[in-house]
Amino acid sequence: MTTCRPDIAFTSVKLSQSNSAPNQLHYHGLKHTIKYLYATQDDGIYYWRTKPCDNLKEVPPPKINSALHDLLLDKRPNHQPNVAVA
Repeated sequence: MTTCRPDIAFTSVKLSQSNSAPNQLHYHGLKHTIKYLYATQDDGIYYWRTKPCDNLKEVPPPKINSALHDLLLDKRPNHQPNVAVA
């Protein structure tokens, strides 16, 4: 969460602190966070160069260590933004 989505770091820490005694207020905060994640799922950090860097050597792409069923290659499930799915 802090390395891939630092924009929700504070929210996820605060929501995790209420796991022992959740309240209606925490549920509304969770719904708001899920709606925010749904709306910003295509956002990210983009890196680009104006010209190629000749100092870097050619390397093969990294090996994926995930199981095939974890990669969601067939289809990503489409859930509504106001439904919590875990």
